[in-house]
Amino acid sequence: MITCPGHADSRTSNALFYVILILIAAIYYIFLAMDGSFNPSKPLELAARGMTFNSVLEHLLHGEFDVDPAAVAFEGVVRDGKTYIYFGILPALLRLPLLPTGALAWLDVTGLYCALAATVALSFKLASVVLINDNVPKSRLQALAFFVIVLSLFLGGAQIQFLRGTVYVETLEWAGAISAAFMYCALRGLIAKREFSTGLIAVMASLAGLGLLTRVTTALGLYVAVGLLVLVLAWPSAGRFRDRLRRFARDLARKRTIVAVTILLGFVTLSGIVNYGRWGGPLKFTGDPHSYIGFFAAPGRLARLETYSIFNLQRLWYALLYYFLPIWTIVRPDG
Repeated sequence: MITCPGHADSRTSNALFYVILILIAAIYYIFLAMDGSFNPSKPLELAARGMTFNSVLEHLLHGEFDVDPAAVAFEGVVRDGKTYIYFGILPALLRLPLLPTGALAWLDVTGLYCALAATVALSFKLASVVLINDNVPKSRLQALAFFVIVLSLFLGGAQIQFLRGTVYVETLEWAGAISAAFMYCALRGLIAKREFSTGLIAVMASLAGLGLLTRVTTALGLYVAVGLLVLVLAWPSAGRFRDRLRRFARDLARKRTIVAVTILLGFVTLSGIVNYGRWGGPLKFTGDPHSYIGFFAAPGRLARLETYSIFNLQRLWYALLYYFLPIWTIVRPDG
């Protein structure tokens, strides 16, 4: 196929522009995650918990699922004399490159990893916008809309809304990055390829599985999405209902479905093993609230939990105020 040189040069220039934009964003995200500093060793607020995933990885390498109490501080749950966390293990596994350097025992990379996850999320979101932009009619309004969306992704968005160097944010950031990658794959199938190959379905199922090892609530949405996508792809578009059912059952037995189900169940099994090692049951994702270390230091929280439970409709307004009217950020001089 003969390619127009001018067109190829334009695509190269655009790709270079996106790479530079992502690099600038990465520096900006590091600045935010490190509280305005580019010094990885700078002590941050809640820094003790920054070594949590380092400790989790050290224990996993020895076939154990607990964590060092000193690393997790009050964010752990005590069971049978050991301390465990409810966070997924993927952020810990991502610290494997630290092993050869010997830095796993002392280097807190939580801030850097938060920025890295935010950058990965931006990259996939930007790729999705570019993919859509390349497949819509060109106009002045379209170019303006594209510029505004790219600018909003760079300066705002979910990936930097709460960006700071804590294990809570890192878990959210990796879950968001996985979701962004999942959405890009979905758009590839819908717009670019106009089909969902077995390979693409396998990648989407794998992303859903990685989400399960990161943040369960995010993974549930991705698992449902993969399941519904497989069902829709197997459903015939024409014919009598009885014939459709017959072909539907036959298409469900195709390689695409088997691969997706195998990958999804594989990650479910792995997650179940982690849950069993932590809480004694494959379907338990957290421990007994009464064993939560944070309640030992603040017993009033446990009393409120026992009174109102985790979810209470009467207290729904407090949750809405927390997110939509954050007056709790205004701290008086008396604390």
